[in-house]
Amino acid sequence: MNTEIWTSISGFIDATKYPKLPCPYCKSEELVLEQASLKTKSLPDKYKEMASRHYQDQQKLQAERIADKGKLVVAAYDEHPVWGILLGVCAMGAELNEGIRTVGQCISFLECQNCQGTVSAVGLAKLHHRKNANETQKPTQVKFEYFTPTIPMMNVSGNVPRHISNELIDSFKHFHFDPPSAASKLRRSIEKFCNDQGAEGNNLHRQIIDLKETNPEEAQYLEALKLVGNEGTHSDGVDEQDLLQAFKMFQFVLELYDRKARFQATQADYDNITSKFSTPKPQLEKIIN
Repeated sequence: MNTEIWTSISGFIDATKYPKLPCPYCKSEELVLEQASLKTKSLPDKYKEMASRHYQDQQKLQAERIADKGKLVVAAYDEHPVWGILLGVCAMGAELNEGIRTVGQCISFLECQNCQGTVSAVGLAKLHHRKNANETQKPTQVKFEYFTPTIPMMNVSGNVPRHISNELIDSFKHFHFDPPSAASKLRRSIEKFCNDQGAEGNNLHRQIIDLKETNPEEAQYLEALKLVGNEGTHSDGVDEQDLLQAFKMFQFVLELYDRKARFQATQADYDNITSKFSTPKPQLEKIIN
């Protein structure tokens, strides 16, 4: 799982630098943002009041930046008033330059360079407005919140039962706009994994304990993943980085199905070897008798 890709698009990113994503059709990492298909429109004030989480995050980050710069300015002013004033002017100038972007809506398509499959994407855009004709136009920044069909964030083997992988795909879908819901969906996938393994217990905690007898490593990871799922279900403290770590761990857990499939695929080889070498040879039988 390439966590760097998903980290890079968890916030706003220049559309011209949008990375290649895994294709939901052929699984190759060749899904490219079609720059010509990117369309943007202004965002109504009403929506800003309801506010996407990512719009709120941008407002919060700007407030934090201003507060941090304010502390630096005060400290510099106490040490040297002139230096403090200059630093304050520079800090305000940087924020003003940042403020020339407005948040709008965007829609686009991504196309796989390998199989030509397409994915639609909808989300938010930070639009740059030039102060004058001589100023260089900066690229539009995008944060896509919805992909159709859902883009797989990691390889989910065909050996994983469909009822488990479906919940996991739903978790990938929610990752881009609602991490707590993604964590809750991940928990549902974990619950179905435990049921599929025949774990006994009337709740997830007891089922994981039961799995320790047969699959200690997987059970150890599931205990941590349960905490992420609980946080997503009952609170809102889960963020994108928490989920990326959780997906990596769950990917290891799900590899159990691949290991079992390889075991079953090599049973014929096992039978041939044991039947050939386990039976005593005739001459040895005579010596023993």
